[in-house]
Amino acid sequence: MVKTNIQIFYDSSTNVYAPGQLVHGNVIIELEEEMKARAVVLHMVGKAVTNWSCHEHREIYTDSSGNRQTRSRTEAIKDNEVYMENKTILWDGGADEILPEGSHRYDFSFNLPLICPPSFEGNFGYIRYYCSVKIDRPWRFDEKEISAFSVLPFFDLNTIPYSISPVMKESTKNLGFICKHGRIYARIIIPKTGYVPGETIWAQIEMKNMSSRDIEGIEVSLMELSRFHGHCSYSGHGASKTHSRLVAKSRKEVVIQGKQTLTEQISLQVPPVVPSFNNCRIIQVDYQFKVEIEAHGFLNNSLKIEIPILIGTYPLNNIPIDTLTDPSRAPDHLTPPQPTAPPMEMDNPPPTYGESIFGPEKMENEDEDATNFIGFKPKYRYFPLAGPTMDPISFPQGSIIEDSKSDDCCVIS
Repeated sequence: MVKTNIQIFYDSSTNVYAPGQLVHGNVIIELEEEMKARAVVLHMVGKAVTNWSCHEHREIYTDSSGNRQTRSRTEAIKDNEVYMENKTILWDGGADEILPEGSHRYDFSFNLPLICPPSFEGNFGYIRYYCSVKIDRPWRFDEKEISAFSVLPFFDLNTIPYSISPVMKESTKNLGFICKHGRIYARIIIPKTGYVPGETIWAQIEMKNMSSRDIEGIEVSLMELSRFHGHCSYSGHGASKTHSRLVAKSRKEVVIQGKQTLTEQISLQVPPVVPSFNNCRIIQVDYQFKVEIEAHGFLNNSLKIEIPILIGTYPLNNIPIDTLTDPSRAPDHLTPPQPTAPPMEMDNPPPTYGESIFGPEKMENEDEDATNFIGFKPKYRYFPLAGPTMDPISFPQGSIIEDSKSDDCCVIS
């Protein structure tokens, strides 16, 4: 067996590219001895895939004895969207079909599509971009290597007017089930709805305890809400699935006794995550800032408030948020923006990229290439200087927005 080493290199030190960008790279193949081969082939792939199990279907059938029986079956829901799937021959074996021993270098280049969504790894789907090199061998198993890279469109928050709007949301909750302990009230204010990874979300929380139980803590979290779409392989119907997962969490201990009022500030830093997007037909991603006020007790003892926010790739410029007055009324849901043109970055340092906190998830019926993504994490733009060292800001009066709800079940359309 010929010992083979195949490596794929890209010209970017970060392996991060933008839609429409020209990608340069090279393939290095090292052989200890010559190899019988037809060709060396490079595949360039960009695609979105969704996949999860469908509801069980019950079927009535007649067995060999003529008796009617019932059986159930579970079908897969899946779909895909291809952004690029190209192939080029790096080396042709010709009539001899002999790849000589030694080190071989093959340069390549290709343009990414002008319109494509960001790289993403979810529980029930993904968006991946990669190059695959194959040594096509006659009457032998092919030698293959895969190398992924990240694609990150521009999402400039400065082009989205509502991303700077401060918002306020308030709610009340009756504590307890059978034995009622009274109500607690909370009002949450955040100074804007648009953030970037590395930035800190500051929130002001005003609490009124009108119950007989003490309020003991505040927990804030950033939740990713992803929606996946596909078609059932059994019936062909369309289906959707919404999934939420925790991005970051922060907690602050407080003590608010009955009939007391307290105002607190709490912050949460945004880690490297995919920006909000909806330019993929089968996968969309939103975010929610969630606040939970916890009172003493075990059942029905907390008040939860959720505010939709946007995650972009370019932060808002130095805008005096604390001077804003009369903010606009915010909706239950913020529609993710379409990709924008790259902003001007004259005299700015090179961007920093961080690995996503989420990596590949194991899904059913994955293709052969998917097994090579173990350990791969997309990279996203990150702004470490916008971290928790920022001073708390002063909060303007915001507008009330209605309660938002998410649907985490499979929806048949």
